[in-house]
Amino acid sequence: MARRVISSAEMAELKKQVEEQFSAELHYRDSCGGQNFSMNSSSPELHAYLTQYFGGRGISLKFSADGLRFYTM
Repeated sequence: MARRVISSAEMAELKKQVEEQFSAELHYRDSCGGQNFSMNSSSPELHAYLTQYFGGRGISLKFSADGLRFYTM
């Protein structure tokens, strides 16, 4: 099964939405192992927003213990 990835255009829009709604900066890395992300701040509301955003695209997320990093599954 092919892994779903977020396009550059989708990523630019998501970064803008996160900045506007949560005053958080979202960083994105794409590598052979998949897409991973980091943020300069976190909150339960931001986690819920990201989980819903990616979930709507058929992508699950795994957050780090500190909540500042996550990757797609």
